[in-house]
Amino acid sequence: MTPTRFSLAVITLLFASLISVSSTLKAQTEAVWLGGPGDWTEARKWSTKPKYPNNDGIQSYSAVIDSGDVTLNQAITIEQFMFGPAGVPVLRGAKALKVRSWLGLNQGLLTGQGRINALGTATISGNSNLHGWALNLSGPTTWSGRLGVGNASVISNLPGATIDLVAGASCASYTPDMGNPNRFKRTLDNHGTINAQGGTPLDITLNNLGTINVNSGPLVLSGGGTNSGPINLANGTTLEFTDSNAPTGINFVFSQASSISGLGSVKFNVFSDADIRGFYNITGTTTVGGGTVRFLSPITNLGSSLVVNGQFTNCDLGSNAVTVSNLNLKKGTITGSGIVTVNGPLEWNEGSMRGAGVTNAQHGVFFNGLTGSAGFNTLDRTLNCYGSSSVQTTTSSFCNLNFGLNAALNIMPGATFYGSRFMISGSSTFGQTNGTITNYGNLVIDTPGTAMFASGTFFVNQGNIQVTNSSLDVRSGTNPSAYIQNAGSVQLHHSSFNINTTSTINGGSLSGNGSIGDIVSNGLIAPFGGSLNLFQSTLTLQSNSVLAYYLSGTQSGVSFGYFSNVSTATLGGALEIELSEPFQSQIQSSDIFTVLSAHSITGQFTNVVSGGRLTTTDGSGSFVVTYSGNQLVLSDFRAN
Repeated sequence: MTPTRFSLAVITLLFASLISVSSTLKAQTEAVWLGGPGDWTEARKWSTKPKYPNNDGIQSYSAVIDSGDVTLNQAITIEQFMFGPAGVPVLRGAKALKVRSWLGLNQGLLTGQGRINALGTATISGNSNLHGWALNLSGPTTWSGRLGVGNASVISNLPGATIDLVAGASCASYTPDMGNPNRFKRTLDNHGTINAQGGTPLDITLNNLGTINVNSGPLVLSGGGTNSGPINLANGTTLEFTDSNAPTGINFVFSQASSISGLGSVKFNVFSDADIRGFYNITGTTTVGGGTVRFLSPITNLGSSLVVNGQFTNCDLGSNAVTVSNLNLKKGTITGSGIVTVNGPLEWNEGSMRGAGVTNAQHGVFFNGLTGSAGFNTLDRTLNCYGSSSVQTTTSSFCNLNFGLNAALNIMPGATFYGSRFMISGSSTFGQTNGTITNYGNLVIDTPGTAMFASGTFFVNQGNIQVTNSSLDVRSGTNPSAYIQNAGSVQLHHSSFNINTTSTINGGSLSGNGSIGDIVSNGLIAPFGGSLNLFQSTLTLQSNSVLAYYLSGTQSGVSFGYFSNVSTATLGGALEIELSEPFQSQIQSSDIFTVLSAHSITGQFTNVVSGGRLTTTDGSGSFVVTYSGNQLVLSDFRAN
């Protein structure tokens, strides 16, 4: 080896030795604060006196402060820093503390306007408080303790950094800070990744520009904030937005670049607003329990269930077409201009459905105890009831649903709606009618001694209505008919059908026995099993109407039905008479049947004049039909 090469080798070995010695010194030099108040640069307050811990080119330090009151009076760089845990130390000041390899926050208060730059690993445990400080995290952080934050403190999880929120982790408002105007300005800015597991409440404004993974347990966010990154929910987890401070305005804002997705559930339990502009795709349950939640972008999947539960809650689904397996409207309002399809149970306990949209209840609606409180329990959109719908009251009173101007309750073809104890209230203002009830299916009112009320609204029937030992009461606040029937049927069995204006029957049939109001008919009316009592109301039979009687004996109200208590009867259309097969051989020519009584009768039938003879539809014989004066009478039967 030449002398030159030998000299270079020796220098290289010496340099390597110095680096090794320097590294050993950095790992072994620990500075412990000796207690009491003082400045960081007071060397006598440190165990390393006459030096205070501050890295230089030769020596580096790990510092421990577990008691006393230390003022960070200049920028300091160290390798490691332990705050606590033996006592309750205070670190104050407005300078920067750079921690190169490891930071441990266990117990104490950092107050002032300083900052900690954690370049390596960090651990947050025990019970620490930030009051006006900035905490910048650049590496992996394990958070398992309580961190109180106040006075506009900022925690930054920097790009590439991770925070693991494990069991016991929480972030809360710094309690003594309640009178500070900056107490709500504390933020956690995530540019990296937050992994939540074990259940974590974060009472701090969270601005997420990175990624949040909810791996286990609920993640509860109660300080508002913004989101422009992905939030991923593992199976069985819950992301909960709540609000401990009840501010006004929009509390949670999700940009178009944001996303909430995964196999978990989401709860919005906030007093103020949340705007969702990004991707939303979950498979669990979406619960809206407070404030206003607006879905301003397309919803891929709202989850299997939608629960709205909060007296002043507003769930605005926008123009989205949403399909869920279950919908429970406990309290609050569902609104929007889109279509909500519920493939399974839809339970309406209390609350409102509003907006220009449509709700399709594929398995019907269970109206469970609507109280009818003023301003609540309102339908002001289209509700299509398929399947089987029913009503249950928590007391003996009615289940009350208020109608808005745009209300449309449709009982769809093939559906059955059990309407006993159901009260629908439209407008209470004379001359104004709110909403429409349209029956295309089957409306059944059959709980003895009860009724279904529909007031201040229109009722259109194109299906079948069966009222048994109960009542259907329809009242309109305007002059047009409250009840319009274009097709279908009404069957009354010892029941009343009360109309405060006119019942217009354009088609279909009205049959049975009971009480009813004014009738204008162009359809079929067939009294049977008793009388149709018109309450001193009018009966108007138009040109296409049919008045049909079925005679099985001579006993009025038992063997044949009849009209009673008619004030004015205007006859028109056709009269039809049919005899039962046994009665065809039993009837006598002397038998007389009074089938309508009125104060006055005008008009005439198209198929028989008064005093003329009418053949029965079964062809067994004919009657003399007389309708002069105030009665419609069948007499002088002649067998064919």
